Amino acid sequence: MTSCAPAHAQETPLCMGVVDARAMLYERYGEVSVGYGLDVSGAFVLEVFVSQTGSYTVVVIGPDDKACLAGQGYNWTFVEEPWPKAGTDG
Repeated sequence: MTSCAPAHAQETPLCMGVVDARAMLYERYGEVSVGYGLDVSGAFVLEVFVSQTGSYTVVVIGPDDKACLAGQGYNWTFVEEPWPKAGTDG
């Protein structure tokens, strides 16, 4: 992976193996994965980690299983039902 956005106000991105990144986010911040998806090119996975206190981290995972922290924040809010149920008006 050649580039990703800085995380935690660093000038260079914090990157490590994906297993190490997941362990670090859980151990330091209590964050667990709540979802992931492929980027439009299909080359990278974006994964979001959230803690029970509302902190969150966005991680970009490359094809080499290198994970780079791309962003972090607070006050994560889950949308319980983002789409209307079938057969309802919305």
